[in-house]
Amino acid sequence: MITVNLYYKGQNGAARAFADEMEKSGIVDAIRAEEGNLRYQYFQPLDDPETVRKD
Repeated sequence: MITVNLYYKGQNGAARAFADEMEKSGIVDAIRAEEGNLRYQYFQPLDDPETVRKD
């Protein structure tokens, strides 16, 4: 199994807006439906509101 962690950084809420748009557009659903995909989730660190982490 391979695990990839990505960090999206932005300013003025841009990282969160990016994650929200990915969810709303259906892209995240398509990624989750890919064969072999076990998990695709976004997390926002409590100590850094300008970063969104993707697992």
